[in-house]
Amino acid sequence: MINNIAPNPYFEWKLDDDSNALHWIQNDNVTRTDNKYKEYGYSLVQNNIISNYDRIFINKYNSSCVIPNENYKFGAYYYLVDNNEDTPSDFNVVFRIKWLDFNLEEVSYDDIFFEGLSSFEEWEKLETDNINSPSNCHYVQFGIESKYTGSETTDIYWDSIFISAPMPTGIVWPEQLPESPNQDGFSEQMEKQVIRTKMEAGRPKVRKRYDAATRHYDVNWLLTRSQLDIFEDFFYNDLNGGANKFLMKDMRSEELVEYRFKIPPRPNLINVGGDAWEVQAELERLP
Repeated sequence: MINNIAPNPYFEWKLDDDSNALHWIQNDNVTRTDNKYKEYGYSLVQNNIISNYDRIFINKYNSSCVIPNENYKFGAYYYLVDNNEDTPSDFNVVFRIKWLDFNLEEVSYDDIFFEGLSSFEEWEKLETDNINSPSNCHYVQFGIESKYTGSETTDIYWDSIFISAPMPTGIVWPEQLPESPNQDGFSEQMEKQVIRTKMEAGRPKVRKRYDAATRHYDVNWLLTRSQLDIFEDFFYNDLNGGANKFLMKDMRSEELVEYRFKIPPRPNLINVGGDAWEVQAELERLP
């Protein structure tokens, strides 16, 4: 399993407008589309690229958390449309990587250039070597721009974006199960984080209980019968009936984080017809 912290890496989640992908900033010539895609039905296309680097899309400021002084790889798959005039080597790409501190201020950047692409009309992978995160960073932004050096413009499609992060150690959610719960029926509650103390005179005193609060989730997964068997084995054996914590992708950032089934752990298993089972549960995201 790759710990991919890129948000919405397949662009299947959208904003109110179908042409805009959730968690991504796109300029006017980048569009979310289902015309071509590598996985899950959508991609982002840079339309009519020009002779200067342009047509950028980049993840939002606080959507990808990083650990200082760790190695990360950045990559994506591209599909270069043949313009019947030039060769793939006439097209260049730059990965724009911005490291941000806790206040979302830029502390450093890396520009990685890929001069000359390798093919038309098929999905190809571009990937950086390991890049070490600065000691004072907390977030990263990953953007992609393209240009041509030949005689004619064309379109480039992008899919399966990844920011490959160090894999945390611990019990990991099984690969055979959905990476995250269904969006339908999902809800989140923040834990009470302050204590209010009544004083003998004057206003009540309010103080913070702790710096990081536990988040509580109502979740559900739709599983096949064979996936249900895997879930039950994971729950009863790996998690010791729900007593152990485990690693799973965050519901929003897609970063691997620690969860635990809410005590007392008692997932609800519902047959919704034939081979389909719905598993309902309450989870805690640990700080």
